[in-house]
Amino acid sequence: MARSCNFTNTTNLLHMSCLSTPGNRLTLFICIVALICSCTHSNNTTPGSKKPNQKQAQDSIAILLQRADSAIMKIGEFGPDLEYGIAQATQAEQISNNIGYEKGVGRSILVQAKAYMELKQFDKGVALCRRAMNIFKEWGTPDDQAACLILSAAGVDGSHKKLDEKMAYYEKAAAIYRSGGNRLKEAETKQLIADFYGNDEQLDKALAIMNEVMSIYKEIRYERLQEAYTLLGSIHLGMSNVVEGRRNLLLAVKTAEALRDSSNFMATVYNRLGFSYVRVNDHKSAESYFEKAYAIAEAAHDTTAVTILINNIADTKAKLGRNRESNEFLEKSLRKYPVKNDEERLAITAVIFLSNYLELDDLKHAEIHYNQLLNVYKMVDEDDPGYQFIKPSLILYLQAAGQYAQTYPYLEAYKKGIKYGKDFKRSSKLELLYAISDSAMGRYPSSLSHFRLHKVFSDSLLTVEKSKQLEELLLQYETEKKDKNIILLQSREQAQETRLKEEKNIRYLVIGGSFMLLLFLILLYNRYRLKQKSNRKLQKQQQEINEQNELLKKLVTDKEWLLKEIHHRVKNNLQIAISLLNTQSRHLENEDAIAAIRNSQRRMYAMSLIHQRLYQSDNLGSIDMSWYISELMEFLKDSFEIRDTIKFSVDCDAIALDVVQAIPLGLILNEAITNSIKYAFTDGRKGHVHVALKILDEALCLLSISDNGVGMHSGNAASGSLGMNLMRGLAEQVDGEFNLESSQTGVAIHIKMAYKSRLPG
Repeated sequence: MARSCNFTNTTNLLHMSCLSTPGNRLTLFICIVALICSCTHSNNTTPGSKKPNQKQAQDSIAILLQRADSAIMKIGEFGPDLEYGIAQATQAEQISNNIGYEKGVGRSILVQAKAYMELKQFDKGVALCRRAMNIFKEWGTPDDQAACLILSAAGVDGSHKKLDEKMAYYEKAAAIYRSGGNRLKEAETKQLIADFYGNDEQLDKALAIMNEVMSIYKEIRYERLQEAYTLLGSIHLGMSNVVEGRRNLLLAVKTAEALRDSSNFMATVYNRLGFSYVRVNDHKSAESYFEKAYAIAEAAHDTTAVTILINNIADTKAKLGRNRESNEFLEKSLRKYPVKNDEERLAITAVIFLSNYLELDDLKHAEIHYNQLLNVYKMVDEDDPGYQFIKPSLILYLQAAGQYAQTYPYLEAYKKGIKYGKDFKRSSKLELLYAISDSAMGRYPSSLSHFRLHKVFSDSLLTVEKSKQLEELLLQYETEKKDKNIILLQSREQAQETRLKEEKNIRYLVIGGSFMLLLFLILLYNRYRLKQKSNRKLQKQQQEINEQNELLKKLVTDKEWLLKEIHHRVKNNLQIAISLLNTQSRHLENEDAIAAIRNSQRRMYAMSLIHQRLYQSDNLGSIDMSWYISELMEFLKDSFEIRDTIKFSVDCDAIALDVVQAIPLGLILNEAITNSIKYAFTDGRKGHVHVALKILDEALCLLSISDNGVGMHSGNAASGSLGMNLMRGLAEQVDGEFNLESSQTGVAIHIKMAYKSRLPG
């Protein structure tokens, strides 16, 4: 199976794809250029060196081979074009045999081999390559032999297992070009080698080869570097060097525009630029570039490129949450451009469909694509880096279908196939999938262990992503700075002529000024000597003070860091507990137990919100209650989904409380508002919940929570609940007075308490 160059991993398989197959198009292009150059060189003979009729025959052979090459290299593998190319090359072979022109025979056979490669008749193509090689060893040039080796490589399967065999042909060809002094062909061949290594995710090796290629291009002053920049950018993107990757892709666009390159290769450039935006989660910009590439590829009738871009666009729509639109676009496109006999494309399409249907909770349709994906998975090499993306999709479907026990073989295979521990994104995803399956199977200690590893990897990934965003901003800044520098240089060039005219006058002024300056420096030196002794003494004293200040600053900084770390860890632990409760609740059928878990989650969130605010704020001692009450009410509204039936309002003075006071008040607010939502409006009426925190005097404040519901009576579930007892106990904890007022027009809770600080302003 011939595979496209795509530097695949679990998340980037679609977008990194080249829009041509390295084993065919680029290979054939290098062979064609080599043959044309060789034919041209052979025809440049001195007058009288050959008989006139033989010279004319060789000219005819060159024309026939150029026609054949043009037909073979047309976009799309159309049978009539390829048959015409074979006929022209066969005619060239017959003429070469008639005049005893062995080089012409070999080149004609090689062109026929290229046509059969395009027809996917690889055995016949390889056999013709061997015939041509035997002729070239005796009659051909080194370039002829290298072109034959490159075309032979196209007949080798491009899979992971066959990569070494395929690369051996290209490396021999590059060595022949180098020994023959053809540096351009050497660089192009090595670029092809780098492309294949990148496709196999051997990115370090690919980058090293491309650095060597760029050195050769620089040495020979080669200008058409858009393809090299594009490949180099793709390698950097595959290594998560987003900024360097985008910089090279932008250089590819700039170079192509300078050379007025309007070929369908620009679809490849825009496709990979789109992927660079995918890597920073800017899917809207990515979609724009993919659609631009799609228009170019479709206009050029490049069905291979169109197929890849269909998947890219569909996947991006899915990432933007437009799953139905993604499915509709994919179905419409596949009717126009069906995918046939290509396991990788079939797998990619099935993954997108499966993901969309899982998001839409449509297991019936998801199962169809799950079975398609499973069939592909059984046909391919499990260890092939290019097919690791299949395993998470299979796992997600099995989990959605409740078949958790069947996920473990795929989980183990996925762990074996990725760079576990180094690839944070895929490692984090793996551990989360493990945690979900273990939790569903009742393996709670193992689930917790995997969930912790998931958090470790996701935190590491977050750090990397923040670094990428910073580098992205730096790239934008540098680009803007360069544009400004260009304008500035133009202004300086205009001003330079004026400065040159004034330079003579300034020179005389400088000489006179220098003399005056010398006298002034002598006077300053005398003053300096007088103050030197006193300055040394002051410097020593200042140094001691600075050392003490630095020590104090370090102690303060360490203390603040420690406090923030404590709040961060407390918040994380509460979030873990909330997540575990949420996971556990999925497997409970008792509504009372589920409700109790939900209540516990809301209480823990009320405490978690405080610790989150503390580690994000420079003020580690107190909480802004106005902010906290608003955030807590927003959470409760979302939790109960009652935005349209109950109105909430807040009236809070500028009050800041320390953690000891803020946490009990947060729990009281949670219990009071929850009771109002659950019990105050049971008759379906629309209601109003009001929270006020007001300053009574310099040392007292009053917290009030009221509603206009049905009131509280002995039959009301909230009157003697755990929540009511909890509020009374928490009020005592902050030395507050707890008062409850209930009537047919509603319930009001008042807590009067002391407070220790106030926000400025």
